[in-house]
Amino acid sequence: MARLALWLLALNLLLAGCVADYDYIYDEESQDEEELTHVPSFTSVPQNVDVMKGDSITLPCLVDQAGPTIIWKSILEDGNERVYFMANIPMTKDDRFKLEQTGDKGSSLVISRLQPGESGAYICQVSSNPPVSLRHTVNVRYPPMVKASPEDGVLVARQGTTASMACTASGNPTPTVTWTKKGGLLPGGKKKMEGAKVAIDKVERAHMGTYMCTVDNGVGDAVVKTFRLEINSPPEIEAVTKVHTGAGYEAQLICTVHGQPLPTVSWARMGDKTVDKMRHVQQHEGAQYSLTIDEVRDSDLGQYVCRARNDYGTANAAIELTGQPKEVLMTSPAHGREKDSYTLRWNVESYAPIEEYKVTYKIAQTNNSSPKQQWEQITVPAPAKEGSTVVYSHLHELRNLAPATAYEAVVTAKNKYGWSEEPSRPFKLYTLGAHYTAADLVGGEALGSTDPNSAVSTRSGALTAVTALLCALLAVL
Repeated sequence: MARLALWLLALNLLLAGCVADYDYIYDEESQDEEELTHVPSFTSVPQNVDVMKGDSITLPCLVDQAGPTIIWKSILEDGNERVYFMANIPMTKDDRFKLEQTGDKGSSLVISRLQPGESGAYICQVSSNPPVSLRHTVNVRYPPMVKASPEDGVLVARQGTTASMACTASGNPTPTVTWTKKGGLLPGGKKKMEGAKVAIDKVERAHMGTYMCTVDNGVGDAVVKTFRLEINSPPEIEAVTKVHTGAGYEAQLICTVHGQPLPTVSWARMGDKTVDKMRHVQQHEGAQYSLTIDEVRDSDLGQYVCRARNDYGTANAAIELTGQPKEVLMTSPAHGREKDSYTLRWNVESYAPIEEYKVTYKIAQTNNSSPKQQWEQITVPAPAKEGSTVVYSHLHELRNLAPATAYEAVVTAKNKYGWSEEPSRPFKLYTLGAHYTAADLVGGEALGSTDPNSAVSTRSGALTAVTALLCALLAVL
């Protein structure tokens, strides 16, 4: 009987031209010659409903005339059309949709546990002639749902290739996806950027790190997905090329190694010498690898090599362990207080006693001076070592200098292992009365005197000349 009633109802709808999807539709072409005495009017009104995911709603469909046949259907945001009830016969197996009768003048559609994707128009259609319908609008709000790519959040890329991460998000309202990098900047130098995807061309080691996408639409809590970007790359080594030491002291050679996968690091010596595994202790912490010699012997001096290897390549870094003195550091002021002499002062670090110094100096070339002067060189013996310090201080007076003149000087130091490989940086000095500007010195810094003594000297010279003139006048008188 139910099936027969259903077929009769469908036939009735077809004959009535039931094709309306909008409110209060009147189809003049389908009107019979015999006018109906009454077309149902809705006593319920269209509703615009904002509802959260998981909530329930009741949509009424009431008319002023008893006994109409009502069809409940929807047209969802994705364009799909669904029919839920024809009269009181369910057309869906989803038990979340129920029909609630309201006497003989209509019904209400009750939807429980609303889900994402169920936003749209919900229509009750009355099979009158002409047919009429009432449309409700339902907006299901729900917090962001995110699909991460890669799903496990770990991305491994080879150096020089392209790496991309994505957060595909859905939600109502439409979510915003914001990218950041933990403890650093995103590629391109930005702190944050919006978009579903981050793509990095020609990745390098600096791009490694933790990236985060934050998805938010103002409904519920924001969703954060974390990605770890790792770059497969050949080893890279950073190391100081020279380490100074001396017999009896401890020395530590250090190289910092980067690469992915983690490189294997070893130490070797240049030539026929070998690393003494008993006395040369190898250690590492994080990316820093060290070779420590507790008490250095002269035989330990020489070239060492830090070697790193992984599946993508190898790298070497040479480090010299030397007993030579370090570079001499000048400590005297540039402004001299004597007209024809100047006292140089310096410090130097050496793990063996200093035996002698070499001082080389010349007149500094200026724009107005004659062609380059020849360097003059003197050897200065070092005093006997006092105490256990490794920092040696010394001074030496340069004599027979030209008054009011700029000079350049460099100093090197020697111990039993040889001369310091690099001399001190060229040191510019001037004797009392010199007045130079930056433009006067070729490629040099300004040597113009700000020493009040030089001004006093100039003024005193002028006063002496005036005094002599007055004395001559008095003698004549």
